[in-house]
Amino acid sequence: MATTAPPPVDVFTSFLQLPKYSTQIRDALKRLQQASSSSSLTTTSSISSRTPRVILRIDELAQHPDTGNRAILYNPTEFIPVIEDAMRKITDTVAEDFPKLAQEGRTAKIQVGFDGPFGNNSVTPRTLQARLLGQLISVEGIVTRCKRISYFVYYRCDRP
Repeated sequence: MATTAPPPVDVFTSFLQLPKYSTQIRDALKRLQQASSSSSLTTTSSISSRTPRVILRIDELAQHPDTGNRAILYNPTEFIPVIEDAMRKITDTVAEDFPKLAQEGRTAKIQVGFDGPFGNNSVTPRTLQARLLGQLISVEGIVTRCKRISYFVYYRCDRP
């Protein structure tokens, strides 16, 4: 499969300026401003409100002219930074309505998520395979157990 170069930032900027996404961006900025003004947040609400996310639909992205069809599924490391740059560009222009956030430089913290039909890249934990490495995938399943995992790295150097 040949890799497709991502389109320029301006293409994704025009996509993110669609009414649906510009509303999501404004809502995310409002949540970010509310999180910065309130100090009594619980841990879970703090995490979700400090890093608001704008959810982009894969099928709408594929239908928009010049966005590379569904190439983002197969080469997300090239496309997602360009989309994030477009998001930063838009949030900087919208930030005029949120002067406190613009002053703190917090408008760039809006993240991008993806939703919609992933096709063959929609898998379950059991069907997750190595061939999907480096691709944008959707893993659907039921969580039956959660446990905190701690990783420790021990290094031992035996010098003579």
